[in-house]
Amino acid sequence: VELSAPAVNLACSSDGRLIVVACSDGSLQCYNATSSSLNLRWTISNAHSHVVSDIFQPVSSDREFAAAKAGPIHSLAFAPTGYAFLMADAGTQRLSMFHANSSSPTNIMENEMTLEVLCAAWSSQVENETELYFCVGLVDATVQIYSIQLNTG
Repeated sequence: VELSAPAVNLACSSDGRLIVVACSDGSLQCYNATSSSLNLRWTISNAHSHVVSDIFQPVSSDREFAAAKAGPIHSLAFAPTGYAFLMADAGTQRLSMFHANSSSPTNIMENEMTLEVLCAAWSSQVENETELYFCVGLVDATVQIYSIQLNTG
């Protein structure tokens, strides 16, 4: 499949039906995956801050910061069940969550972090099939844990 710009990060849903791609033009693109093809489901323009004109240009020439500054999209991950996904954007210091199964998704949770977000990950445990947990790693060497209620209706 041809993207609007090179991919800087991507994630697949746990059932393999959806793929979300963060592109270097700042867009997020979601594809329906079948055994024979990928079909564009939706695109969100200006969804993240990892906008680069030359993907071959190094993010940082200073070795001290090279590992932490591998690009503003440090995490892009689907929940262990369903089609919600997290995106940790260090460039804007925000954590966003979208439902990929929507035809025009919007950010359903935007938590402005006071410190730079380094990464985010889902727990594989689902409480009573209605509650999901995820954690966020911050540059101050702390981890914050969150839970959300799943919409079962």
